[in-house]
Amino acid sequence: MTARQQPLPTLREARETALTFGRYGGYTLGEVELLDPAYIDWIAHTITRDREIVVAARIIAADLDARGVERRVRPPTPGWGSRSAAGCG
Repeated sequence: MTARQQPLPTLREARETALTFGRYGGYTLGEVELLDPAYIDWIAHTITRDREIVVAARIIAADLDARGVERRVRPPTPGWGSRSAAGCG
């Protein structure tokens, strides 16, 4: 591991990670996992900022997959994360 790489959080730590955005802002990823597991997938595959949250969401999504938890598929939001769609480009 290089000095720039941080160790991956445990599943428990991932679940304790607080969201700072979106409809579940202020909730932990563990709470979101129980309320709306598809939102975990959306974070894991859509968000490009907040690396700590994305990594935690990917760990939780992998656990959901390993346990066979079915989730509905969220269609991607057109323009989400795109600078030109946000008027920044």
